[in-house]
Amino acid sequence: MTWQLIKEAILGKEQDFTSLPLKTAIFVLAIPMILEMMMESAFAVVDIFFVAKLGEHAIATVGLTESVIVLTYAIGFGISMAGTALIARRFGEKEY
Repeated sequence: MTWQLIKEAILGKEQDFTSLPLKTAIFVLAIPMILEMMMESAFAVVDIFFVAKLGEHAIATVGLTESVIVLTYAIGFGISMAGTALIARRFGEKEY
């Protein structure tokens, strides 16, 4: 059952999380964020691999810009979580 939920979460299918155990629901809801952060980390590694041929200043520049990108993502995640919580609350209260 859990693998089916994970597959549906990756495919973006609609699910009813009120009938699931809380830990399972939280994990399934976190799957898109987990995948995105894994891809961002892979992007940073590949970026540094190719820029490393240009020298240490280029590597330092990539390191600094990756930090700014991560901070920007963190702000975006925070805003999206707040929006999701507001929408979920209204949806649960049946106040569309």
